Amino acid sequence: ATVFIASGKEKTDEVRCQLSSMFSGETASKIKDTYETLKSEEYDLAKLARWGESALKNGTGPAAPLIACQAGTLCHLCGLSSSFQEGYDAAQNALHGGSCHNALMQYISKIRN
Repeated sequence: ATVFIASGKEKTDEVRCQLSSMFSGETASKIKDTYETLKSEEYDLAKLARWGESALKNGTGPAAPLIACQAGTLCHLCGLSSSFQEGYDAAQNALHGGSCHNALMQYISKIRN
């Protein structure tokens, strides 16, 4: 993945993050394979929403590894996990347990009223 850094210079700095140095070999491979598969997929907003909902409900579907990667990475960067892999594993567990979907639905219900 490429991270773009706005440093106030004329040109934006770029830093490459290697999945293989952030995650176990198995996890890195799963994330990469999922990304490559979804990149070639044709989709509309409804299909994208179904992918996300499936991941949030029970940790399944094609988007689940990517969502866990993003959430786990943020957990580690915020100091909530000791490594990217630990953050990914915690995110996967949260997705599989359905707590993410439940919390989102409660929030949506609250803002609708």
